[in-house]
Amino acid sequence: MAFTTVATSNTTIGPSQFADITQALGPRFLVDKPGDLRPSYSNGSVIVQSGSATVAGTRVNAIGSNSVAVASGGLSTRRYAVVLRVDWSKGVNDSAQLVAIQEPTFNTTSAPDTTKINLIPGVLYDAVIAYVVFAGGYTSPSQFIDYRPWGGDGGPIRVTQQALNYPQFLDMRAGSMITVDRGSYTRRLDDDMVWRDVGTASNPWKQWQPILRYYGDKGYGGNNPNDGTAVFLGTGGSYRGYYRVVDGMLDGFISITTATGRNFGRGQITVDLPLACADWMPDTWSTGHIYINADRPLDFPMEILIKSGWMRGTLFAPASGDYSNTYPHRISQDGTTGTGVPKLASGWHSTGDVYTMHLSYPVAD
Repeated sequence: MAFTTVATSNTTIGPSQFADITQALGPRFLVDKPGDLRPSYSNGSVIVQSGSATVAGTRVNAIGSNSVAVASGGLSTRRYAVVLRVDWSKGVNDSAQLVAIQEPTFNTTSAPDTTKINLIPGVLYDAVIAYVVFAGGYTSPSQFIDYRPWGGDGGPIRVTQQALNYPQFLDMRAGSMITVDRGSYTRRLDDDMVWRDVGTASNPWKQWQPILRYYGDKGYGGNNPNDGTAVFLGTGGSYRGYYRVVDGMLDGFISITTATGRNFGRGQITVDLPLACADWMPDTWSTGHIYINADRPLDFPMEILIKSGWMRGTLFAPASGDYSNTYPHRISQDGTTGTGVPKLASGWHSTGDVYTMHLSYPVAD
């Protein structure tokens, strides 16, 4: 027999069959409102407030608050998933309970395992409400994440910012889209079961400081964050950097302006990046320009070399206005005038010179 059906003539619809049907109709776990079943920690227990939720097709109503004990592990780190467990084999008054699962892992087989997070609608299902971590030597949680999802009519599912940063306890189907309140962050679960940032109005530009650094006679110091000296742009100089990540690609813009008293030092120059390049991309290049007022108004093309894992990009520019081949950008080779790249008779820099860059490179998911 190639196909079987449920809810057709002469078929029986029981609790497990209804739980199966609802999997195609919406998320397996949703609280009714943002305040329903809200978790908190106090004196060795996680307290869950009153409210209502739908768990794999079953309605759960908590009239008052409920609590479950969670204990620190002394000198060892201890982790708990606090779940709302629905057991279809029990009656209306005891089929739902609050459970703390220590060092949680998932059970997706057909046989229940009460020591794990069960994802078996119609049999035993554990809706994750909170994740609690006690670092070794601490008696209060070092991490407490609220995982309750909620959603409006026709709107995307919503969770807390922390839950979307660590979505491993969100039981969602591929194609699910989740956002946080006030639209500051949105992610989508793709067909490879990887959560990725989504380029929507709810994925706004983020700001970072794209500091330029020079390395003297030693050349570029690699990706060591302790290498290099920060460029002084001068009194009134400014760094501006904005970026966002869309489907694993970082899109960023940089504007850097010099002012009186600037000091770019000697040797090769780099720029700080907002995120590291993905480890599967050995080399990639972004583009930019250097506008200067030294001899006369000039604009030089610039390229930024970004390698796997790098948090700094290396700047390259033409040797002078007569050449298209590029070399590592520097203001001075040995501290004397006219030894920079690009080479200028009057040296670098004047007040009001501007670096602009457009960053485009893959980042880790």
